[in-house]
Amino acid sequence: MAMRDVASGHLTVPSANRCGSVTTMSPYQQRLEEGVEPTKAWEQSRDEIDEKVKYGTWKGDYFLSKPDDSGHFCHAAEIKSV
Repeated sequence: MAMRDVASGHLTVPSANRCGSVTTMSPYQQRLEEGVEPTKAWEQSRDEIDEKVKYGTWKGDYFLSKPDDSGHFCHAAEIKSV
C-alpha cells in the first residue's frame, strides 16, 4: 500500500488472510495539491477512485485474490460486511 491508500476491513493482522479493500486516494490528493477546493476535488475524483478500489483477500499488504465464491478466499458479501 502507498501513503495515499486507505485500507478497510480486517487487514491489520499480517499472519493471516484477511478480507477487505484498499482505496487509492491519489486522484483526490493530486487535485488538492493543485489548489482545487476539497468538495470540488472530491466530486471530480469520486468516480475515478471508485473504479480503482481493490476488493479481496489480503495477507498483510499483499493482495492474494479478488472476491471468490468458492470459499477458498473472501466472498464479496464477506468483504462488504467488514
